[in-house]
Amino acid sequence: MIGAGQSVLHLGAQLSNRLGVIAYEDKSIPFMRKQMHAWRVADSVVGIRSVEIPLPESTKNRDAIRERFIQSARELIDNHDAEIIVPMGVTMVPVQYAAQEFEKELRVPVMDALKTSIQTAEMLVRMGLTHSNKTYPRPPAN
Repeated sequence: MIGAGQSVLHLGAQLSNRLGVIAYEDKSIPFMRKQMHAWRVADSVVGIRSVEIPLPESTKNRDAIRERFIQSARELIDNHDAEIIVPMGVTMVPVQYAAQEFEKELRVPVMDALKTSIQTAEMLVRMGLTHSNKTYPRPPAN
């Protein structure tokens, strides 16, 4: 199994050591930080901001997501020197908005977690690779 968040953050960390992360809500940020430490990418993240719109309400608040996304990303770029923006939610990018749309306005790369995770899985298949059975053991057969 390939996780979208882990895939996009690892790719982002390969491209820059100054990632700005955008979340749906502030309440999810502590868990994200915990995951980033577990995945060993926390040192590449210069800041995390949220659009403060819960995922279930994101579709009906499309315009507000865009405005708050741009505002949060701009703050990360201008005040924390973020070089790449990583949306942690596929409803923001690519479902509601294309990464390229935000890139035009922000003038920095904006990652697409859905595309990254799908292409990571495709790459693993092409290379004939799979996960470690010690790290991720298979459940016992019944």
